[in-house]
Amino acid sequence: MLPPAILVTGAGGFIGAMLVNALISKGREVVAVDRDQHRLDRISRGLPSDLLRLAYLDITDPASIVEVARQTQPAAIVHLAAMHVIPHCEAQPHVAVNVNINGLCNVLAAAHQAPVDFVLFASTADVYAPAQRPLAEDDPTSTSSVYGASKLLGERLVAEWAARRAGRQATSVRIFNVYGPGDSNPHVVPDLVEGLRRGGPVPVGNVDARRDFIQVEDVVTLLCRILEMPVPPATINAGTGAATSVAEVLDTLQGLVGRPLPWRRDPARLRTLDRMHLQADTSRTRTLFPGFTPRSLDVGLGDLLASIGMCRSDLRRPVSN
Repeated sequence: MLPPAILVTGAGGFIGAMLVNALISKGREVVAVDRDQHRLDRISRGLPSDLLRLAYLDITDPASIVEVARQTQPAAIVHLAAMHVIPHCEAQPHVAVNVNINGLCNVLAAAHQAPVDFVLFASTADVYAPAQRPLAEDDPTSTSSVYGASKLLGERLVAEWAARRAGRQATSVRIFNVYGPGDSNPHVVPDLVEGLRRGGPVPVGNVDARRDFIQVEDVVTLLCRILEMPVPPATINAGTGAATSVAEVLDTLQGLVGRPLPWRRDPARLRTLDRMHLQADTSRTRTLFPGFTPRSLDVGLGDLLASIGMCRSDLRRPVSN
């Protein structure tokens, strides 16, 4: 008999699609929820139909998500669905609140009625107060962005849901700057890689800002490990513990492709709410998962470029698992 299913919202997204694949490779049944039918169809290709159920719905529709959870009665919900591009959230705060807060409330209501005992919530490092040092889970939280505020409130809602009934558990994973194959979002790494494809000067914003870049496969590995824990942590960072400037990312990419990567400053890409330093303290992650070692940025970028045939021939190697 198969273990109970895992319901994944945002299953067709950048992290979600890889998580669905990873869970099914472990023999887990997955209920894949997404509002984009094309993305659902794409992730279903090549996966065993007996382990994958597709649910085309919008989490802002409470009746739909409640009904799917009631019918499938998953063991856990991994909530990835969100409006997450910070400039988009700033431009449309009402939409961000509807998706990130009302949508989460609908998912938690579905978890209550199913019933589900564990919710894994994808939060963000943007909930932390600005600091020039690595940030640990117990450090102060304070955010000036709509996205960060929605995720900070989301963490509280998830924690309160877990506290309302004995036996319930919840984890908020504060994900730092994730990158990797399949990322079509307007983030710095996919923008730079697209610039390499096109040729010519690559438009960039703040090249001095430092971020903790973590490869998507490492994020998925961490999510799977948390799902296997009998007593998961309330919060945990998903980062590498290293901070790299955008200028250093440019230099790394130049070395990996074996040619200059011309770039130009683009004022339109400068964020009014941009912070200069964002870096994870990974002490808790290393303590809970001693064998979990996220790949370094040069290795992760090399894997990404190799997957699309852009890495120098003398540096190519099998993409990391």
